[in-house]
Amino acid sequence: MKSIYLFGHTGSKNRGCEAIVRSTSNILKKKGIQNIKAMVYNDDYDKKLGLEKEVDIICRCKCGFFLRAISKVLRKYFKSLTFEVIKEGKDLKEATKDDKVFVIGGDTYCYDFPYSLIALNKAVCKKGLKNVFWGCSVEENILTDKRLLNDINSYSYIVTRESLSYEIFRKALKDDSHLFLACDPAFNLGIREIPFPQGFKPKNTVGINLSPAFFTNYKDKNDLMRKNIRNLIDYIIKFTEMNVCFVPHVYDYDKQSLDIAVLKEIFEEYRGNTRISFVNGEYSCEELKYIISNCRFFIGARTHSMIAAYSTSVPALALSYSIKSRGIAKDIYGDEEFVLQYKKIINDDEILSAFKRLNNRENELKEIYQKNIEEYKASIYKVAEKILKA
Repeated sequence: MKSIYLFGHTGSKNRGCEAIVRSTSNILKKKGIQNIKAMVYNDDYDKKLGLEKEVDIICRCKCGFFLRAISKVLRKYFKSLTFEVIKEGKDLKEATKDDKVFVIGGDTYCYDFPYSLIALNKAVCKKGLKNVFWGCSVEENILTDKRLLNDINSYSYIVTRESLSYEIFRKALKDDSHLFLACDPAFNLGIREIPFPQGFKPKNTVGINLSPAFFTNYKDKNDLMRKNIRNLIDYIIKFTEMNVCFVPHVYDYDKQSLDIAVLKEIFEEYRGNTRISFVNGEYSCEELKYIISNCRFFIGARTHSMIAAYSTSVPALALSYSIKSRGIAKDIYGDEEFVLQYKKIINDDEILSAFKRLNNRENELKEIYQKNIEEYKASIYKVAEKILKA
């Protein structure tokens, strides 16, 4: 095999995307693959985080305004992806039949319709390459959309990262012999040590990650989720000796947006409280993982912040807004007890109640990690070896 092309990387401002690139590179290199090309949209930012030390960074081909306009018209009125296929083909112009394409956008099929990936798969098949849907999750809507069904069935291999999506794929695929179940590659992400935030107590801090998607209006102090978080923090400060640390995982640091905006809004309520800290810096996914690994408990909305906790044996509660967090928690703990789906939260003490259960079962959950986590993390290496040899 000559090269692996990584498509689907939507940008390292989402530290989960960065984590997938880094960990995938590490897995492939351990299996003997050295020439790894990451096709990116923002090469400056990826290089700012040092991603070019892991993979070859290649900025994707861009279309001008006129071609984009024609593309939208063809797509909307004629359901044609002709221009998208041509564009994706340009990014593959140097690929040979000895190469493989890995689509690493794990939940790309869960939200907006994946026109670009459908076009990519058409271009890949046209060129005669093998394509791998790597570390993915999907929702049940793929079962009722013929375009998605046809596209999913065009993959040479599918590696799903949790069992709920795995069962959906089994229903969607005409031939499931090329379907595999393994952990998200980021379970094997490395750790890079950084100084702890002031007020962070190693191994006795509750880490909290929040996303705007978990709120109706995060700026409203009467928002149901704001009340839940406030009740949780007030309880920790009043009734335990643990501290609290806010940990962003998807953000534009310059604009102070996304996770940072939410967490800072809540942090302001507790400004001056020395037991509450904030990870305030443009840290890489490996550096954020170091902070999370030193928490006693972790509560997170972003899936890859949760993976940082799970993979370092930190008892964790997922604040879920998609199938991926439910499936991963189920595979780790055996059930979905430590998953709260935000659409099902109706009271202002539900996160606190779940945290109390997490606290009560701390030793039991650590025993689960001790028994299963290393074998679980090894599952992606075994699948990678099968695919690379095929």
